[in-house]
Amino acid sequence: HVDILRAQSNIGLSYSWEGDYLSAIPHFEKAIVDQERFAIFPNIYNRTKLGECYRLSGDPASAIRDFDIALETISRGPGRDSISWAKASSFFHDLVSNRINAMSARRQWELALEQGKLGLELLRRIVDPSDSLRQLTYVRLTLGKICLDATAQEIAPDSKNSLAKGAEDHFQGVL
Repeated sequence: HVDILRAQSNIGLSYSWEGDYLSAIPHFEKAIVDQERFAIFPNIYNRTKLGECYRLSGDPASAIRDFDIALETISRGPGRDSISWAKASSFFHDLVSNRINAMSARRQWELALEQGKLGLELLRRIVDPSDSLRQLTYVRLTLGKICLDATAQEIAPDSKNSLAKGAEDHFQGVL
């Protein structure tokens, strides 16, 4: 029943707001059991929140797995005209930003930046234009932060310069 799924999601959200990500995980998992009946919303939301809990609890590999499942769900969704799509699309930026942050946590900066650029392209294509500026800005800020974080690591000077320039470009893109 949809009310039970919603309750599980809300319990997971409550735990995650408290920073208790490990307690939130089983509730988000229970909230996504009926993939066929609820293909877009709330499954993308719950997969995104589940991945976020994994990322924040120190398990970026599991986080990326759930973010990838959410992206696959988007690709086979019912289309932009559905109410479900409208609900789900309002937080696609969370999915993209959390996914590239998980890659960054695994020190996969180049992959995170590449996937972030693909995420920006995806958002430009699928997000309602009235909400796209907010979502694109959010992802650009995440990309800029990843670039800055990567420059603090011990990497080749040429890579540092390139990443510093990338950070500047992404932050400029916000302005």
